[in-house]
Amino acid sequence: MKVVSFRRICHFVYVSGVSSKNDLVIFNFFTKMEVIIHSNVTGLLGTALISTDSEETVGQLIRAFCDEKGIRNRSDLVLTNCRQDVLNKREKLSVYDIRNGDELYLSVKGI
Repeated sequence: MKVVSFRRICHFVYVSGVSSKNDLVIFNFFTKMEVIIHSNVTGLLGTALISTDSEETVGQLIRAFCDEKGIRNRSDLVLTNCRQDVLNKREKLSVYDIRNGDELYLSVKGI
């Protein structure tokens, strides 16, 4: 068995004799997706489309948004979903069932 891995995209596993037509079996262990983040935080106004995967944490998603906007990561930022639930920065996106195309909202903690 030959395994070729691309972090954050997917893993490809070659298994000899699996099929007469195609011996390449693809297992997608990470769900590559794009999430839309809306922000009304002063200095971070606007929307960004962030490429991520379901195994990233909420904190990593906030950091990616800050990188996209060219600013330093701030500890007072939080993400909320459409129901205005604050998402724990240490939890993976998969815990909240965040999927491709979902919209999240960036705000300052306590506001």
